[in-house]
Amino acid sequence: MTGTFKIFSGSAPRQRVPIRPKTRIRGLGVVSLASDIIELRAITQQRKDVTFEMTLRSGARIVGTANRRDYLQLSGMAAQTSRAQSNTTRAHKHKHPATFSGCLTSFAIAALVMFVLLIVAVIGLGVLANKTTPPTTRTLKPGFDDRSTSSEESLAQPKDQSQQTPQYQIVKAERRPPIKASFDIRLEEIVLAADLEHIAREIRSKERDSYERIFITYYLPDMQIGAGAWATSHWNPSLDVRILGMTAEAQQSLIQKSTLPAGEELIGRWIDNSPMVSSVIDLVLKPGTIEMRQRFKDGSTRTVPVVLNQGQYRIGRGEYLKINTRGKLEWYDREGLIVTCEKAP
Repeated sequence: MTGTFKIFSGSAPRQRVPIRPKTRIRGLGVVSLASDIIELRAITQQRKDVTFEMTLRSGARIVGTANRRDYLQLSGMAAQTSRAQSNTTRAHKHKHPATFSGCLTSFAIAALVMFVLLIVAVIGLGVLANKTTPPTTRTLKPGFDDRSTSSEESLAQPKDQSQQTPQYQIVKAERRPPIKASFDIRLEEIVLAADLEHIAREIRSKERDSYERIFITYYLPDMQIGAGAWATSHWNPSLDVRILGMTAEAQQSLIQKSTLPAGEELIGRWIDNSPMVSSVIDLVLKPGTIEMRQRFKDGSTRTVPVVLNQGQYRIGRGEYLKINTRGKLEWYDREGLIVTCEKAP
């Protein structure tokens, strides 16, 4: 089912917008949510709604709100950004061949003279170089191919070839050489940013074709593909690594802050690694009541009263929590499962 988000300020008037790859926003026209989102940032979360700020490629800035499920769908589109700038560039180059032909006719004589002079200069430099410089050979180090790269990429190549790559699985791959390639990666566990960089370089080096841009999104074991990635490492065109969920250090910090007063009992504690709204979730038993408490990575908190009914921890608005047979916490709404949360270490 297509989700929606509500715009309440920014470059567009108040309105409700359907979430789909190409959608119409009043005041901005047709916007491609799959390619025009430059930045998507969660500001606050109240109950089930997320308030966010979105910046588009056109420079337009939007502040809006969406429920949790729809926000994850929107952030999933932002994480799967795919560009077609190369097509535009190629189309522009071949748009006016007649103009180029006219210029060639006007400057034919001058161009011919310059060409002859250039050949003479190159031959002279080559002769001089052969007399003064001994021949050199290029030796490739093991693990590196001979593809041309920019100086920035060459300097950024990993120096330690013995570094172990974390276990990962390519769940989905889409290739459109030479323009772009996209990969959805399933990780076995949370890794470091340096590990994501290593995986990105390994995937790029194993491809037979060269691409102008490579988009890689990472998902933890129970995360739904396409519903918001835990991290990305995009060659766009240089490598940019971003962790959208929580790092292991951030998780540990939130767990240490989630202490219980005397007289309260912890039913369970879980980690929600949803992008932009990652949190530690506690189910707490108090005298006469149960509460769900969330502590988000930005430091904000949320407390919701819970009603236990036939194994379901109901938190209102048709939403409920359920502990599955593996001890993981499943969060549902009227449309079904939203997210599965790992048990906290």
